[in-house]
Amino acid sequence: MRILSRFASIISRLKIAFSDPNAAIKYIVGGREGVVRFKLSQLLQTKDSGLKKYFHEFDEFDEYIKSELLSSGMKYFPPIDFGKTLYVICRVMRPMTIVETGVAAGLSTSYMLHALEKNGWGELHSIDIPNYEAELIKKIPSYLPEPLSILPPKKNVGFLVPENLKHRWHLHLGLSKDLLPNLCKSLGEIDIFLHDSEHTYENMWFEYTTAWRHLRNGGYLLSDDTWWNTAFKDFCHKVKAKPVYIYSTGLAGIRKADEVTI
Repeated sequence: MRILSRFASIISRLKIAFSDPNAAIKYIVGGREGVVRFKLSQLLQTKDSGLKKYFHEFDEFDEYIKSELLSSGMKYFPPIDFGKTLYVICRVMRPMTIVETGVAAGLSTSYMLHALEKNGWGELHSIDIPNYEAELIKKIPSYLPEPLSILPPKKNVGFLVPENLKHRWHLHLGLSKDLLPNLCKSLGEIDIFLHDSEHTYENMWFEYTTAWRHLRNGGYLLSDDTWWNTAFKDFCHKVKAKPVYIYSTGLAGIRKADEVTI
């Protein structure tokens, strides 16, 4: 397992070096945080130096999340960097309304809620169905021996979310194909949308197109695991938006600059 992990890390670094030399330099100088800040500055259209302070706001929160994960019995730990990147995006954007699909343990949910609490406003709507990964994984060719995010026994969806942050959280249980359209209509306008549910081409395309119609101009569509298929790439081409891939986090995003009919 360690050999595979090291090999994956080397491949990731080589990918950065060949596809984006500037990001590779940032990686050499500033490590993982350096390259994440660099790519975030591109996505958020702001200065790299202005993001640095946000990466030092959640040391205690990181420790809480790590402690809860270690004691939970989870077989797979979602990457902390993924949550931290979402935290920074929310701190910079200061959104009023966020919609995410896919919660599982609630790592991304917790970091976004933590950012909203720091901002002093905003609400997060999350769509998930407990342990749906057990069915989902059967549809997707994968090298993984088992679903990634199966909840531990006696643990509920979003068990990582601290009690003091739940007043900003609305959990909607069900499939996104059933719940997302009406949820978006009821909210009217969305500042940030995050896809992290079923990573089939059909579902990703459905979620992107549904959320995009309700995303405000200047808002962001974010997605995890865009490498599973070409849905994200194809959608970016459809709406004429330039994607930014935030290396080492699994996250990618686009900004809705102008209205594009889809």
